[in-house]
Amino acid sequence: MIAITSRMRITWLAAGLLLSSPLLWADADPRRAQAFLQSGKAISLIALIERMHQMHPGHLLEAELEEKPWAPSGWVFEIKWLGNDGIRHKYYFDAVNGELLRQQHKGALNPSASESSLAPAGHSGQGPGGE
Repeated sequence: MIAITSRMRITWLAAGLLLSSPLLWADADPRRAQAFLQSGKAISLIALIERMHQMHPGHLLEAELEEKPWAPSGWVFEIKWLGNDGIRHKYYFDAVNGELLRQQHKGALNPSASESSLAPAGHSGQGPGGE
């Protein structure tokens, strides 16, 4: 079981605020995004952020719900994350089943670390058209 810290509570609070904010819907029609969230099909963003803490300790920078034709469900949560190692990460999770579809890593605080793009399960690091 994870020990819940005040930092995590703040992150969860921020996640809750993001869910009610149009900023979460950057690349989607807000009405369609809201309908998708209200349909009950979307995974919990809070659970996804908790999973991120387990996968890669760090801090949430931004979370967006985006409509992407290359995602199995058509919807992804794009999570921008700052790892405790100083590397910025961008993760794309299927918004229905939580599958990690793509990930990118950029900008290590350590100048010797290089920029990379990784994509599990046969996906490229970029979506069609550079998305």
